[in-house]
Amino acid sequence: MSECTERSEGRERMPSRASMTDIRAALREWVVARNPGLDPETLTEHTPLISSRLVTSLHIVELLLFIEELRAAPVDPRSLAPGAFADIGTIAQAFFAPDETHATSGAHS
Repeated sequence: MSECTERSEGRERMPSRASMTDIRAALREWVVARNPGLDPETLTEHTPLISSRLVTSLHIVELLLFIEELRAAPVDPRSLAPGAFADIGTIAQAFFAPDETHATSGAHS
């Protein structure tokens, strides 16, 4: 776990003033932790997560819970759009962009 996150009851939580860089780093760490054979240097902001099977359907609920922890706020599953989990950059934009109108629009695929 990087210095950008805090431990709270065994879970990671971003400081309330976390930057998008910190959020992307935490998301990268989450993906790497679930893919022991993955060379972290090959994982970029634009690496396809679903099509490369770095994130599978079995991971989605866990990833969504992790996103909620980082946001310190729930995500309404009814508002999820296709493509919201395409890559780390898309996840960061969809769930952490300062403009909440983009929260889960999936427009940045």
